[in-house]
Amino acid sequence: MMASSIDADRAAGYRPTVRIALTHYGQVLVGRLPSKYDEKSDTIREYPWDLFQGGIEPGETLQEAFKREAREEIGHEWFFFSRNIQFLYKDQDERPVEKDGKKYRGKTYYVCTAPLVTVPQWYDEVTNGHDDEYTHDPLVYPANEYWVLLMNYIKAQQSVQRTQRMKAPALLRAMHELRARNLLMPEGDGFSFVNLSYINRLPPGDPLRSYLTA
Repeated sequence: MMASSIDADRAAGYRPTVRIALTHYGQVLVGRLPSKYDEKSDTIREYPWDLFQGGIEPGETLQEAFKREAREEIGHEWFFFSRNIQFLYKDQDERPVEKDGKKYRGKTYYVCTAPLVTVPQWYDEVTNGHDDEYTHDPLVYPANEYWVLLMNYIKAQQSVQRTQRMKAPALLRAMHELRARNLLMPEGDGFSFVNLSYINRLPPGDPLRSYLTA
């Protein structure tokens, strides 16, 4: 059913895209590009916080695209429980886009979620559990150009009010959907107690390691 919807989007000239909502103790992992100086306007351009996302390749299932894009965008340090990937809703953007030399009439977004198994040690050591303090002074992710943050619903609302950008309301809608389905429970997902050092101590062929990081 989902595959036929994705194929139909592609046939209609849209670029099918998966949006990744990784949850952890009532928060969602978001990212944004660092602020930069714009010579034309002589101002500092601030990018909005958003879910990580990427195109769905032809022949790829939604779950496969979710896992591939999550690993490509944020790396292997942010382990998520991939056997519990859930589809939330589909959204559509009618603004024309161009990617890799190909023009599309717009994008379709398949918003999916999965619980994070663990948070990288470098992130935990820097924030010391107080992620909200870093909303306006975010963390540079060592593996790529993005700033990353575990953001709760209240901070997402403030982000929308501050930026008023197209992607910010989309982030808020995703978090609203997660709350409506009780997927942002403060108690976590049942696997959040598993830490990175524990997983790394498991032998490469250990079934539990494969189960947690599949």
